[in-house]
Amino acid sequence: MSISNQRVSTPTLPIPGRYRLVCGKLNGRKGNYEDVLDPFTLQGDWFIIKFPSLQAAPNPQLSVEDAAQVMQTIKRLKLNGEDFIEERQEYLQDYCVCGYTFSYLEREAPFLAKELKRQNLVKAICEVMRF
Repeated sequence: MSISNQRVSTPTLPIPGRYRLVCGKLNGRKGNYEDVLDPFTLQGDWFIIKFPSLQAAPNPQLSVEDAAQVMQTIKRLKLNGEDFIEERQEYLQDYCVCGYTFSYLEREAPFLAKELKRQNLVKAICEVMRF
């Protein structure tokens, strides 16, 4: 599960510019705070993306306590900040307008791609976003 548009990569592979920027932002925003959820310890879809707003949100099926933890993480990491919303939009524009493949989204923006699949929007997202 990924809480952002970041991906895990090995040090031997080149790291795309957007990925490097996202990792730096998230690490800087996390700081030493202990209230940020670790995406690698979560099971299931704790974080979702709302379309067309591109806002990250807690899955409505979570308990009140778990949803509060997700919201705290979203706020602490500013996952709904203008920079992250714009980045999600850029990936979708790449896909819808520039003709990039869905595998590109899966590779470069796995959280976004997973949400498109989960919400059955892989083909309809361009209309939803009005690109």
